Amino acid sequence: MRAGIIRSSRRSDSKDRRPRYTRSGSTRVEDIAAKIAFLRRPESWGATTVDVVQTHLAYVFLVGAEAYKLKRPVHYHDVDYTTLRSRKVACEREVELNRRFARDVYRGIVPLRSRDGALGFGDEGTIVDWLVRMRRLPADRMLDRRLAAGTVDAGTAARLGRHLADLYRRLAPAERDADAHLARLHRVIAGDQSVLQAHCDGVGARTVERIRDAQREFLVRHRSLVAARVHEGRIVEGHCDLRPEHICLEDDLSIIDCLEWDGDLRVVDAVADIVFLALECERMGAKPIGDTILAAWLAGAHDGADPRLLAFYASLQASARAKVAVWHLDDPGPAGPDKWIGRAGEYLRLADRACTAMQ
Repeated sequence: MRAGIIRSSRRSDSKDRRPRYTRSGSTRVEDIAAKIAFLRRPESWGATTVDVVQTHLAYVFLVGAEAYKLKRPVHYHDVDYTTLRSRKVACEREVELNRRFARDVYRGIVPLRSRDGALGFGDEGTIVDWLVRMRRLPADRMLDRRLAAGTVDAGTAARLGRHLADLYRRLAPAERDADAHLARLHRVIAGDQSVLQAHCDGVGARTVERIRDAQREFLVRHRSLVAARVHEGRIVEGHCDLRPEHICLEDDLSIIDCLEWDGDLRVVDAVADIVFLALECERMGAKPIGDTILAAWLAGAHDGADPRLLAFYASLQASARAKVAVWHLDDPGPAGPDKWIGRAGEYLRLADRACTAMQ
């Protein structure tokens, strides 16, 4: 995959994906600025320092041994956090879903209140927003940091794979209809490729079409492999964002930040989540670690998934991440388009390569 296959122009045949702030109610832009200003001040927390991390969907305030996440009031992709009610529901859902993977990290939600024009916490005043309260994880124990430093050994990787297998064994089957699951996969393929094709030129468009055709052909030729996964109860409501930066290698392993805003997207083959983690390890230059995690998971989950199915999921996951990278092209912020153009190209190369193992 060569550089330049993804264009950064805002012109697109797909709908506008830029984040939009609402201009009404308690989430006016000026109100958000006031909330952020209040929350970043140490005296607001009775602390000495506050570190702030901004993502495309939230602000995270790191205060001592805890972290607090404030949802940004955006309407972005399939996410709509433009009302106080929607943000409260999202906070509650985040806590509930993530406790499946990190029970002692997610401590609940807390209200941000306004009284006589002043923001604060406590029991008095009007609720103007909600924050997810979490235990702060040690940055130097996150898997992405450890991979970058080259300090993850095979034993740690195998322990992580077995831990994930134990977590996923506890998840109840989320789909019993093979036709419904196959239809969902076809929708995912169509959705990913429509976004990618809108941003690709020349050889890039042809590569995207080749990946799409290979994925569709797999579902036709190997329908029985996918249907068997449904009948075995392997389709679950999973994590669906199992990136190294979401895994903390403490003595008690913690997995955070699952995808909370779309229940349909969370319904996946359990092994697809682990394939994605292995794919991310490979992208970071640690393929043997990813392979060890996946092998330990398969053994721990007593899962004899066909290698062709694993390759299909690798291709599907890489295509989805290329789509997300393309969406980021319209994001404001210091990263700029070059980062996301390069990231999309990385994922498309991985997706294309996986297609050769799907036959």
